[in-house]
Amino acid sequence: MITRYKHRSDVPYSLHDMRIEKICFEDGTISFQFANGYVSTKSPYSQVDGSLRIEKVDPDFAVVFLLSDNGYMEEFKGCKMSMDDFLRRYDDFSIEIIDELYGYNSVAYGGYLNLPDRNDLIEIQMSFYHEGDIVFETEE
Repeated sequence: MITRYKHRSDVPYSLHDMRIEKICFEDGTISFQFANGYVSTKSPYSQVDGSLRIEKVDPDFAVVFLLSDNGYMEEFKGCKMSMDDFLRRYDDFSIEIIDELYGYNSVAYGGYLNLPDRNDLIEIQMSFYHEGDIVFETEE
C-alpha cells in the first residue's frame, strides 16, 4: 500500500526577507517586532506593518542555533542555546528571515543574525514548540 501526504500551509503572511528588530519572551509567549512587517500570502501579496506572537511556547523547546559565519563552508563553528540565553546575551541585533517552517505545534525560522559590532552575518536557526496560537497583528 502507498499512502501519500502533502501538508498544505494556510499561513496568512510570509516572513521571507523580513527583518526582526526585537524579540521578547515572557510568560510563555514569544513576540517578534519587524522593521517593515511582513507580506500577505494572498494576491496582491501586499506588505503590511505588523508583529507576531507565538503563544504557549515551551521554554525547554525554544532554542537558537548560531551557526557559522555567512558563507563559511569548512568545519562547523556554532552553538546551541535557549531563547532566554540568546536574549540575555544579545540585546542589540536584527535577524533577516530566509526560511520559515510550520508543523504540528512547531515553528522554525532560519536566516542571518546581524550584530552591530560585527561585519559578518551569522547564520541562525530558531526552533519553537508551542501549544497556543500563532497570532499575526497587523495595522490593516
